[in-house]
Amino acid sequence: MPLRGSTEEDTLESAVIEELATFGEDFLAQLVDQFLRETDLLLAELRTAREIGDHIAVGSIAHSIKGSSSQLGGRRLALSCDELEEKATSPEGVSTREDDLHDVEKSYEELRRALMRRCVS
Repeated sequence: MPLRGSTEEDTLESAVIEELATFGEDFLAQLVDQFLRETDLLLAELRTAREIGDHIAVGSIAHSIKGSSSQLGGRRLALSCDELEEKATSPEGVSTREDDLHDVEKSYEELRRALMRRCVS
């Protein structure tokens, strides 16, 4: 189940982002920019896959977002994607609901804001 707290540390693990920053602020900014561009596209694909009932694609896309957000320290987004992936790929064929997708999108927006604050400051 995704984290429901509202602290920034729940959204973005500062230790991960600070470790990435040791490679240089320009590197971090490029990494964040790439993540945001790719995730925007993946979220559009995820919404379409969910709307047409393609649970295999939903699981695969959620897995991709989970991996990239984890690498940036996006704890809440990774957990939301993990929950969606589990439902979509469940042997019982658990249907994904609009609320499941909303949790992922909300977690992404929180991570986007946290990353932008970190890269702008």
